[in-house]
Amino acid sequence: MRSIIPKINNRGFSLIEVTVALFLVGFLMVMVFKAQPFMDSARLKVALKMVDGFRVGTLVFMDKYGSLPGDYPKAHEAIASYLQSGNGNGYLEGDGMDRHSEAFWFWQHLGAAGIIPHPGKVQDHHAVSFGHGLPQTKLDGGFTVVQDPYPLMRGIWFVLGRIHDQRGTGAILTPLQTQELLDLAGERDMEEGLIRVVDGTDVPQGSCILNGQLVLGNRYPACTIYFKF
Repeated sequence: MRSIIPKINNRGFSLIEVTVALFLVGFLMVMVFKAQPFMDSARLKVALKMVDGFRVGTLVFMDKYGSLPGDYPKAHEAIASYLQSGNGNGYLEGDGMDRHSEAFWFWQHLGAAGIIPHPGKVQDHHAVSFGHGLPQTKLDGGFTVVQDPYPLMRGIWFVLGRIHDQRGTGAILTPLQTQELLDLAGERDMEEGLIRVVDGTDVPQGSCILNGQLVLGNRYPACTIYFKF
């Protein structure tokens, strides 16, 4: 009696098939590797455009409401009831990721007023993060804002970084990415210009910048960027 059980084809991959598959995998890996610098450059350009938008948006808000966003004392009544109003003293107070600070509500005032894309409301039981209360970027981090961050850096600064404690000052860019950012912005002076570069607060000092020069040999995120308003 002839068996009705179907025969199973145990033929494996041929040498040619394996070679073609390895070639395709290798080709895709090379293409992804080559595309990475272009992707990084595009993300840096978007971050710079976001800063320009924040600068313009802040000016528009001040012209309309006569106060800094976050510091506006009538935000709760004049813009949206969920907003926390500022004290109106002309100074942006607090850490950027502290939900009770004017620095945090800076973004909420701008977003609720429709001047920038809203960075997202934060419920009482949720932590503040990028995309949830603060502007997010494609660089695995986002923006906070601070006034007078260092003795030689007076005024309001937009900070591009990652979450670290109550501030968004963790390292986000490698020194090489930072150099490209400066080139794209046409900035040459990291100590006197509109863009300042510092070591992230979550990396050892000298990881990003040493003796006034970027540590280009470091391929890991080490730099936090400050943009002057």
